[in-house]
Amino acid sequence: MNIPHHLITAVKNGSAVPFVGAGISRPSGIPTWQTVVNAIINLAKQSGIEEGQIKNKYNAPDTYFGKLQKSNEYYDFIYQAVGAEFEPNELHDWLSKIQFKTIITTNWDKLIEKKFGREKINTIMERSNEKTVS
Repeated sequence: MNIPHHLITAVKNGSAVPFVGAGISRPSGIPTWQTVVNAIINLAKQSGIEEGQIKNKYNAPDTYFGKLQKSNEYYDFIYQAVGAEFEPNELHDWLSKIQFKTIITTNWDKLIEKKFGREKINTIMERSNEKTVS
């Protein structure tokens, strides 16, 4: 594999910022977002929301939890889906060996935070109208 010189330089000088997706956590056994969305669609159907009301699979969480005003239950549902029993895997190990100053991720699990330790990572997340920085 031929890695571009400018990328190697950016990593060495700390200016590279990896954008990490869900693939990094799959080897840890965490379900895919698609699996979680399908479970939410099933909950919506059981609650009387017709499948036609769900425009696409990506708005299923908002349709179900928003229409039924169950925003707190959404976070409980996600927590149950990812649980606390999952552990970082070799991809997290690899990522932690490179001294990135910043990592951007859309992951809904906390394995990156778990691997890096809370003292080394700032987490910014948004829940409805509140923003949390830890």
